[in-house]
Amino acid sequence: MRADPNDRIISADGPPVSPVSVPRIFAVGLALPFAHPLRLILCSVLPLALIVVLGLAPMERIIVMWQTIFSAARSGGMGAATTAPPVLPADVGADVLKVEGVLFLALSLWLCAWQRAAARGFGEPILRWLGSSLLRLPGYVLALAVWLLAPVVVLLIPIGVTLGLIALNMGLGWAAPSRQVAGEMAAIPGMLSDLQWWVLAIAMLTVTLVALWLNARLSPLPALVASQGWRRALGRAWRLSHGHGFGLSVSLLGYTLLAFLAILIAGIAFGALMVAGAGGGIPDTGTAVTFGGIVDLGGTALIAIWHASLGALVVRDGLSPAEALDLAMFD
Repeated sequence: MRADPNDRIISADGPPVSPVSVPRIFAVGLALPFAHPLRLILCSVLPLALIVVLGLAPMERIIVMWQTIFSAARSGGMGAATTAPPVLPADVGADVLKVEGVLFLALSLWLCAWQRAAARGFGEPILRWLGSSLLRLPGYVLALAVWLLAPVVVLLIPIGVTLGLIALNMGLGWAAPSRQVAGEMAAIPGMLSDLQWWVLAIAMLTVTLVALWLNARLSPLPALVASQGWRRALGRAWRLSHGHGFGLSVSLLGYTLLAFLAILIAGIAFGALMVAGAGGGIPDTGTAVTFGGIVDLGGTALIAIWHASLGALVVRDGLSPAEALDLAMFD
């Protein structure tokens, strides 16, 4: 007796069994980092080690520099005529660039390991997961850069148009008679008219929405590269987010607003504690700056992990059975 091919329950070559549900993914993504604390800690070990080895010394020098500046400003030394301003280290620029590079590399390594684990359902053995995440890191850095920079390139369009209009108006102002300039451009070469400002404002809003939509459409790309590599990753990412640009955009914006709300609450709570500890006076500036930096860093990490969880969940829920059984998923 032969089985009828039409009686198959799942077609390996067909579309996904269930479409991606962005509201469900948004809710799951909120709790995902807290539901897998062990994996979150393990994927943070290597980035923290990288920061300690390569970035701890320049970070300490930058912190000492800022403490010196704030101490001088608080004591009035920088404003006094007879007191020289604090001497800044000669290599402070190199320290800042090095810290930024180390932090970006550590962030890439952290998110690569997290998105690989989330996209594969946290079922990969730990040693194999960490080793494969390291191997995927070079390609992942490129994917992360594409995801982050593509919206920035779109946002540069209205900025370039604005500068071009200002340059054009300045050229017209130099070439035209002064009476015409006074009538058409309020006698200020380079000043844009009210109509031009309104057009630029509308264009800026439109381009910002397009950039947010593009960021949402490309959100599965880093997770795909972390879990499968670059093979057809760009096309797959675009297909997985097809029809969900608005929902993913709202989700990314919602995660960002929630993180900013958490930062605001933490800042207000700590500020109240510092004022109470100082007896209603001015709290210590160095402590306030240090805590502010820690809160900002924690809020940035929360935004990054939520955004990464969203892209990884889109990949996990959106792959068809044929793609889920692809040998590339088990490299």
